[in-house]
Amino acid sequence: MNDINVVKERVIEELKKQGIDVYFIDFYVDDGEPYFVYTFEKSKIEEAAEYYKDNLIVEGAFDDWSFFKADESDDWLVRDICYIIKRRRRKAKIQRVRAGKSLIEALRRLAVQTGPIACLDCGYAHNYGIHGCALVRAAIERLEELTASPWISVDDRLPEDCQVVLVIANGRPREHVSLVNSYEIATFFIDDGWYLDEFPDWEQPQVTFWMPLPDLPREAEPGLYHKYRVYDNESGASIDGCFVLRPDKDFAARDALRTYAATTSNRILSKDIINFLESLKPEV
Repeated sequence: MNDINVVKERVIEELKKQGIDVYFIDFYVDDGEPYFVYTFEKSKIEEAAEYYKDNLIVEGAFDDWSFFKADESDDWLVRDICYIIKRRRRKAKIQRVRAGKSLIEALRRLAVQTGPIACLDCGYAHNYGIHGCALVRAAIERLEELTASPWISVDDRLPEDCQVVLVIANGRPREHVSLVNSYEIATFFIDDGWYLDEFPDWEQPQVTFWMPLPDLPREAEPGLYHKYRVYDNESGASIDGCFVLRPDKDFAARDALRTYAATTSNRILSKDIINFLESLKPEV
C-alpha cells in the first residue's frame, strides 16, 4: 500500500505549483480508497477541525473520496485527487458568485422598499431619497464590483505597452507541450505582441483573456527582483547576474546611464548612450 502521507504531500505540492493552496483536515484510507477533508481558506482550518470532531463539515470545508485504490500508482492517485480538488474549487467559486448575485438582487428589491419608517434608528435615515436607501445602493455597487469577473477579453481591450499581466493561453509553445486555458505570466508589447515568461521563444501565443496582477502586500514590495530575463544574442542562453533598466519609463534609470556614460572608458559606447538618452521623450 502507498504511504498515504506521501500522497498527501505530493498533492499539496502539485496544487501549490498551480497556484492553489489546500489545507487538509484529514487524509486517510477508507475501505481501500483515499478519503480527504480539506478547505481552501487558512482561516477556516481551526473551525473546520472542531466541526470535524463531531463528524460535521463546516461551510467552506469539503470532503471527497478518490475511487483509485490506495495501492495503485502514486502518480495516478495524485493526479486524480488534484483533479477532484480543482473541480470542487471551481464549483465553490461558481456558488459564491451565484450567491453574491442573489444577494444583489435581494438588495435591489430592498433598496426601494426601505425608508425612514422601515429603517428607524439605523443611523442612515438621512440618506433615504426617491431612489431608495443610499446605504443599500452603495452595498449593491460594492457587491457588484466584488462579484464581477476580473478577466478582460483581448477582443474588448489590451494591456498598456510593456504591462505585465496574468493571461489565459492556449496553443503549442513547444513541440511536445500543449497548453489548454493555462494561466501564464506575460508582458504585452504594442509592437511585438505577447511575451510569455515561461515560453520566451513562443512567437504567436494564443491569448484569450488577461487581468492585471494584484498589488503586492506592503511587506512584500520588491527591491531588486527578476522581472525580465536576459538572453545572449548568439547562443540564446539565459544570462544570470544582471537586471534591466527602463529609461523610457524610469527617469532614475536615465541618471544611472548618464553616470555610466560619463565614467566608462569606452568612448564609442558613451556617445551611443548619450544619443540614445537624447532620443527619449523629455523628462517632465
